[in-house]
Amino acid sequence: MRKYVFVSLVLLVVQIFSLDMQNSLEIYTQLVNQYNQRDFSHPFLSLVERELNNLSLYRYYKLLISGSTDKREAMPDVGDYLGSIYDVAQADNEDEQLAFSLFLSYLVARMNRTNLTTDIVMKNNGFVKFFSTYRDSLTKEARTFFAWVISYQVGLCEEKPPVEVEKIVQLETDYTFQPPSNLQHLSDLSLFYSDSSVQQTLKEAVQRVIDNITKDPTRAMTHINREASFVARDISKPVTTFQAHIAERVINITPKDMNLWWMRFVVYILSIVITLKHRKLLMIILSLVASFEIFYLMYFFNFLSTTESLLYGLFVVIGFLFAFFLLMRDSLKKRRFLELVVLCVIVISFFVPFVFNCSTLSMDNFDQLKESVYYSTLKRELFQDELSKLSYYVRSMSSTLYVSMDETKKVITEFVDVLSKAHEKKAVEEITIVPEYVGFSSSFDFFSGDNFDQRIALFSGSSKNLQSYLLDEKSRKSSFGSVYERFSNYVRKIMMFSTGYLREDFSAYLRDLFTIKYPILSSLLTKIPFDVYSKMESMKPDIPVSKEKTSVSIMLSIMVVFMCMIFLNSKTSILPSIILAGSAIFKWLSMKDLEIFVEQGIPTLKVNVSGWVNPGIFIIAVTLVFFNLYKLLRKGEKVL
Repeated sequence: MRKYVFVSLVLLVVQIFSLDMQNSLEIYTQLVNQYNQRDFSHPFLSLVERELNNLSLYRYYKLLISGSTDKREAMPDVGDYLGSIYDVAQADNEDEQLAFSLFLSYLVARMNRTNLTTDIVMKNNGFVKFFSTYRDSLTKEARTFFAWVISYQVGLCEEKPPVEVEKIVQLETDYTFQPPSNLQHLSDLSLFYSDSSVQQTLKEAVQRVIDNITKDPTRAMTHINREASFVARDISKPVTTFQAHIAERVINITPKDMNLWWMRFVVYILSIVITLKHRKLLMIILSLVASFEIFYLMYFFNFLSTTESLLYGLFVVIGFLFAFFLLMRDSLKKRRFLELVVLCVIVISFFVPFVFNCSTLSMDNFDQLKESVYYSTLKRELFQDELSKLSYYVRSMSSTLYVSMDETKKVITEFVDVLSKAHEKKAVEEITIVPEYVGFSSSFDFFSGDNFDQRIALFSGSSKNLQSYLLDEKSRKSSFGSVYERFSNYVRKIMMFSTGYLREDFSAYLRDLFTIKYPILSSLLTKIPFDVYSKMESMKPDIPVSKEKTSVSIMLSIMVVFMCMIFLNSKTSILPSIILAGSAIFKWLSMKDLEIFVEQGIPTLKVNVSGWVNPGIFIIAVTLVFFNLYKLLRKGEKVL
């Protein structure tokens, strides 16, 4: 009776620690619901909301300063970035920890504008980390658990494990197994114990234990522990099955987003097909299609969607380029100079920043970035990592200088060798370096007319080597100067866009780098104006037209209207141009915030409008209406 009471108590205790999938899924559902309601009261959601903003800042400044070049073999994805949040999340137990990893999988899907799939869950960084840790813990406890099972089966333990197992034999030995009292995952192990592959491995292991203890009963404990470790390795198979089962369960309970906007294309196609034989009606339909598409672009366009970006990239941008070349071809024949001027203005406006000197994007405004989990990653990618631009420049300059030093030493050594041979030939009697003195021989034997060949032979080798050295050294000087200029510009860019704490860390890193690791470059420290940089305000970046949501919407809408003007006629494009102009004016007057694109899959940065907003694309949007009206009135057509 006492042994069953003991087992029951053990099970009661481990239920607190063992993994409860249903509880994890309930916590996950609660997190998803709160997040979708914008309720960040849960500590984990508060952490997520804060760090997602820091993630956007980290990626924005990394791309702003260093660009998008990444020479790592495996490019990090959104799941890798969110894995940093999982690493610092504080969970009360394994159930909550699993729920956190599942929620981050859900976030990966949302940030990629797709529904959650089994593949996303199984490959998510946090989910993989959780089960890696869980599997390791389980495997360690499994050794003790299976040692208990095996010992009971061979009669070397009185306490029966909490699983279906029977004694097979009563072996005679002095060893007695003591049941464990600290298996935190006992209920999990009991569940996985019933797996067929584990049962087969266990059966074989028990038979080997019986054989080995029968032959050598003095090493019973060694035989049992070795076979228990062998069986414990097989526990990973049912764990992997359990992992896949959780991924499937979470898919079933996760709300799915439905985007019905794609149905507009079905309506477009059907309307065009029906009216193909009626030209006037077709023109009206095409005008309505273009108008509705502009309305969608201005108010519902999701510029983070990969699908929509690809769609507009294929049709709008390519169509605009085709219209451009068509207009260039026809401009001389049909005298379409006015359209050509409009086209040039549109193209130029796309390359002018939408916002100049956006002060709200200055790093001085984001002190919280220093405490973020992504700050160390930002520093690593900007200058600490071996694959960073800074490291590349430093290695290149260092390599050039070390080659130069070695070659210079060789030349000097050759000069010394020449002087030594000159001394042997009695051309020189004494050489003093400090003060400089050369005591030539008073004998004229070496300088006689009979020794021209000796003198030529003495200096000919060094002369050729010196000439080669000078050519190579000039090339090395040019190479070093080119890399130094890029290095200097990169250092200046980091310093100008950084705020105080990043400048201090970067300055300290440079001093250590050139003092300890690359002392041959230590002279470069004197050329970097650290004091000047430390007193500067962080530079206010410009925002390109292609990086802000409103400007992208207007830019694409302008392309659509221009395509209508070139491919169709002014009468067809007048309604789309009016909708574009009205929407552009409304956006301009009501614009209080900027939504800035950072990178595909990364949340946008939302900041208040600051700096000078370029009115160019707004004016162009309005001008297109008057341009269409001018063309209509010139032809004497009715507008309505």
